[in-house]
Parts: sequence; C-alpha cells; structure tokens
Amino acid sequence: MCSAVTPAAIAANSDLYISRYAELRQPCTDTESETFVDILDVYQAMNGECQLNPATIRNSKHLEDHLQDLSNQDFSVRFILLRQACSWLPLEITRAMLQIIMDKYTVMPEMYDLLGCFCDRAVQTEEGFCSPLRLRQSSSVYEISYGYRYAEKKPVKKGNPWVIRQSGIYHRFDLATGRSLYIVCSPVLRSAFEQRLFQLSNTSHFQMDVLANPLLVHHMFVSTHLGDLRNYALHFEQRLERIWNNAITTDISEVLTVGHESLSDVRYIADRILPLEPMTKGIERILGSLEGMRTWICCQRSLSEETSLMLKASATSLSNEASAYRHNAAFILQRAQVTAQVISDSMTFRHQALAHGQSQHMATLADSTMKDSVNVRVITFVTLFYLPFSFIATILGMNLFSFDTESRRLVVSSQFWIYFGIAFPLTAVTLIFWKWKTWRNQRRRSGRLIGKGPGWRLDLG
Repeated sequence: MCSAVTPAAIAANSDLYISRYAELRQPCTDTESETFVDILDVYQAMNGECQLNPATIRNSKHLEDHLQDLSNQDFSVRFILLRQACSWLPLEITRAMLQIIMDKYTVMPEMYDLLGCFCDRAVQTEEGFCSPLRLRQSSSVYEISYGYRYAEKKPVKKGNPWVIRQSGIYHRFDLATGRSLYIVCSPVLRSAFEQRLFQLSNTSHFQMDVLANPLLVHHMFVSTHLGDLRNYALHFEQRLERIWNNAITTDISEVLTVGHESLSDVRYIADRILPLEPMTKGIERILGSLEGMRTWICCQRSLSEETSLMLKASATSLSNEASAYRHNAAFILQRAQVTAQVISDSMTFRHQALAHGQSQHMATLADSTMKDSVNVRVITFVTLFYLPFSFIATILGMNLFSFDTESRRLVVSSQFWIYFGIAFPLTAVTLIFWKWKTWRNQRRRSGRLIGKGPGWRLDLG
C-alpha cells in the first residue's frame, strides 16, 4: 500500500497513515470465511423513480466481480457497510478486500487512520479519542471521513448496561456526476444506524431525499445516537445522587453509611462521564465541517435553497444538543468531585472522633491506674506491717512449739527441722517452675514473631 505522490498526499503526510495501519494488531479478519460486507445501491430510473439493489459480499472475488460489473456502475448512491462482530474484534473484511475498495474509488489515504480505530483489542483504550475529521477537496470532488463515538445501552442482567462505542463514515461526493459513496464502519452487526438505514431505504421518499441531499446521511448518522448521551449521563447521575444522599445525611458519631466502597463508586462514575466532553466536542466539530461542506455544495448550485436552510437548521440544532450534553457532563463531574470530598471528609471526621474517644478512654484508664497504684501502695504498706506478726504467730501456733508450765518456757520440738526441710524445697520447685514457664512463653512469642515477620514485610512492600 502506497499513496500516490500528489501535493495533497505530501501535505497530509499520507504515507504515515498507511504505515500506521499496516502495523496495527489485526485491523482486519484473516480468513475470507469470516467476511461479511453489505453493499446497498440506490439507482434513479429513467422515469424518475428510485430503485434499491442490496448485495452481501463474502469474499474478495465476489467483491471484485460486483464492483466491475457494468450493471452496477450507474448507481447514484452507494453504501458499503463494514462491521465488527463486536467492539473488541477486527473488521469482518480482509486486507485484500479492503484494498480493492480503496483502489477502486481512489479513497484518500487518511481513511486508513479511521480504519485503524476498529482493530482487535485486548483492553479498553482510547475512550476519549475519535478519529479526527479529514477533508480533501478538488474542483469537483469532496471527500470527508471521521469517527463518531456514542453511548449505547445493551441488554444485561446486572451491572452497568451502558457502553461507549464508535462508528466511522467516509463520504465521497462527485459534483460532476452527482454520485455519493459512503463507507460506514460499525462496531456491531446490525447497528442502530444500519437498522435505520435499511428501514428508511425501502421508502421512495427517503431514496429521493438521499439523491437530492448528499449531506442528509451525515445528519442521520449523528442524530441516531446523539440522544442516548442524555440517558447515559442520567443513568450515572442517578447512581451518584444515591451516594450523595447517603453521604450528606450520615452521622459521624455513628457507623458511617459511606466508606471506601462508596468512594470507589464515585470515582468509577466520574471515569464513565469523563469521555463525554471530548465526544460532544468532536460532534460539534463534525457538524461545523458539515456546514462547510454544505456551503461548498451550495456555491456549486447543487442544493436547493430550501434543502440548504433545512441542513443549516439541523446542524445548529444537533450542535446545540451536543453542547447541552457537554455542559451536563461537566456538572456531573463537578458533582462527583464534591461527593468524593464529602465522603473523604466524613471518613476523616469519623476517624478523628474515634481517635478522640480512644484518647479519652486512655486518659480514664491512666487515672484509674494511678488510683489503683495508690491502693496497691497502701495494701503493700499494711502487708509489710502485718506480715511479720502473722508469720511469727503462725510459727508459734504450730504443734512443734509447746509451753512448759513448770519451767514456764517455750519448748521446741526436735522435729522442727521438718518444717524447713519441706518449705525450702517446695519454694525452690515453685521458683524453678515459674522460671521455666516464663522462658517457654517468651520462646513461643519469639517464634511467632519470626514466623510472621516475612508476611509483614510483604504486606508493607
């Protein structure tokens, strides 16, 4: 793949887009058995009526035959619909088939930049990025391509039903022949735009409108999903409102109804709302460029005044709608920041209240300890005074002592040594047992600390 060396290609550095596309990870499917391309042609018959010719392409041979068939060359409007099986898989078209289309209609190389947004993905990236709007204009041909991100609700049993998807469109309008070629890239099979296109294409009124108004498809492309941005933002705003009500009514003197989980939810909501600003700004830029294209077509006297005024009013209305959604997204982001701050403050105040309560409890314990120490000193003093007298009374009250009435003296038994012979060994055994018990407990405690040490270091790391 190499672009022709033209002033436009040199100015836009077109080879950069081609080389970047060639380096992408699976931008297209590998096998033709997985290809699925629809071509929808609108013809204008001799009697002024319109005819519709749909075709489904499955391989490169079929595609080449269809595009070279002379009976298919007189179309007034041609739609080539490329799709992904889902937003995470490549386009269901091979590189060879894509190259046939690019060469057949001399599509501007900047289109490769748009196609690169639909490559195979492993993680969600570039949520705030849309392929920028590309323009190429000559005396009789106007080319435009751009990516369009939008919100879409999918059927799920639980969890978040909203996703952000992207579509892309390329339009080549030949002023000399009045023909339009649209290449539409969709993230899923039978996207909402495709369903709307197939539904309206069966009506003669729509067919005539598309022939007379080459910009109508762009307005239809943007308006199909633009209103969903309001429902998308409303879904997350309602979730944020529930968290806000819990945060603003919580009592820090009791168990908090919000915590780290609530704070994570708020951050998640802010993350989901964040892409809306670049998305809506991109839509406004697209509509502004469509206005420039309308002006160019009007200067060539290819649009009626009534159609031109309708397009101008439609672009203004859609642009104002996108601007309103952008301001709403900015408000929700500010609300999320305030909610996160309230939750953080509540958790901080709660921790401070707990710390204050613990400090008061420690002060009470210290006061009680001081009073207990006074009582212990009193008891110790009384014991020191009472113990010698009690010990002497106990010794003298034993049967080992007797009072001789004749000599009026105390007589000590010859077996008095038994008392000390039992008391001293028993005391020694008691001290040895206490010492062994203390040593054993200290050893167990030291072993427990050593066993937990690496785990603590891992947690801290």
